[in-house]
Amino acid sequence: MKTTVVEIGTKYDSKTVVVKGVFGGSLSPYDVPQRATSDYDESAKTLSVKFAYLTPHEPLKKQYHGDSGEVALWLGRKTGKLYRVTIRNVDPGSLPGVRIEISDAIQEAADLWEDVAGKPQSCVPIANLKLTKAVVEKEEELFAVK
Repeated sequence: MKTTVVEIGTKYDSKTVVVKGVFGGSLSPYDVPQRATSDYDESAKTLSVKFAYLTPHEPLKKQYHGDSGEVALWLGRKTGKLYRVTIRNVDPGSLPGVRIEISDAIQEAADLWEDVAGKPQSCVPIANLKLTKAVVEKEEELFAVK
């Protein structure tokens, strides 16, 4: 198992979300992940990215994304915050490329928070998902095999 830890609470804050035009207010520090950890299990060929928050862990629900459901997002049942992403059948050489698949899955989850009329059911989960998507897209070291 190969593990990478990225401290993100100081790099990303509520202003990151506001600047990107995702959200009209600002996120509470409790909705901004403080740390991201990635684990790659070579024997199972599974990559897992976990996000840690100031608040205690909450019950989670799992959503499958992608053509074959190989990307799973673990979201807070009450808050909609993204706690974990797992992707199966990942070869070590393709780790940098899986960022796109994960980013697309997070975007898909954010889109699910929109109702039919295009109005958000709740802005906080959408903002949290957009923020975690930004972390996935920018923090290349999460996807480096060491």
